[in-house]
Order: sequence, then C-alpha cells, then structure tokens
Amino acid sequence: FTALASTPNSDRYNEIVLPKAFKPWLDVFKGNPILAANHRVVNDRGEPLVIGKIIAIKITKLGLEFTAQLDDDPISEQWWQKIRKGYVRGISVGFIPKKWERNEVEREDGSIGSQLVYTEVELLEISVAPIPANRESLIAASVEVRRILDDPKLLNELTAQIENQIEE
Repeated sequence: FTALASTPNSDRYNEIVLPKAFKPWLDVFKGNPILAANHRVVNDRGEPLVIGKIIAIKITKLGLEFTAQLDDDPISEQWWQKIRKGYVRGISVGFIPKKWERNEVEREDGSIGSQLVYTEVELLEISVAPIPANRESLIAASVEVRRILDDPKLLNELTAQIENQIEE
C-alpha cells in the first residue's frame, strides 16, 4: 500500500514536522525500513509487531510518501485485514528530534501561543496506527482499489454499474 507518513500541517499536538526535516536522515532509515504496528516492535507476549517494510519512500510537496509491503505472518495478516477493510487507515512516524524551532501562532480563541516545528528529525519507524497524530497521514485510496479487486461480489457490482452507465 501507499500512504502519507507525514504532512507539513499541524498535528493533534499542535506540532509540525516539515517534510524536508526527514531528508538528512532518510538514507539511515533506508538501512532498516520497518513498518511497525502502532509504534510497537513487540507485543506483550514478545511477538514481533514489525508487520512489514518500506519498499519506497520520498519527500514530495504533499509530505513524506511511502509504499510498504506487509509480511505474511499471522500478526501482519491481521493488520492487513484491518487495513484492507478500512478499519485502520492511519499512519504515524516515530522519530528523534534533531533540530526544531518555536513559532508564535494565533489560536482559535484569538490568543497567541507557540507551535513546535521540527526542521530535522531522524526517522526510526513508520507505523500503522488507528489514531495518528497527523490527521492527514492516511493510507491512500489504492487500498480501496485493492479491496474491490479482492472482493469478487464488490467487483461484479462495480463492473455492472460501469457497464450500465456506458449503455446509457
């Protein structure tokens, strides 16, 4: 699947990770490009929660975009089913802050506050997360296409709808 791991917009913690903040450390991440489950690499029973790997990653105007490949073990398969069915769409990043700045921002109530803006971070992992800090870090629509292709009934219904529209 393909997703946005981070965008240049404010997250739920009123923080921003600039897309270019990942650049200095991206090659380091590529040496161990893990996809984790909810920022955990092992569960309470000691089973691995590294559910896949990042096979492509790039910084674009939208943010940090990546493509992941999931493993075929039972835990990864459970996560894939939740992704495929649309129950989990969130993506989150785990990182070490290297450089940042604080900016003054106007809050919704009109008061002035500060906002942390990360200008350099070391990316440690990308996670599938039910509730990501960044509201826009989501798995792309290509997962929906895959879900349709994997469901013969849904595919037949969609094909029939398209054929009906063509005939009209």
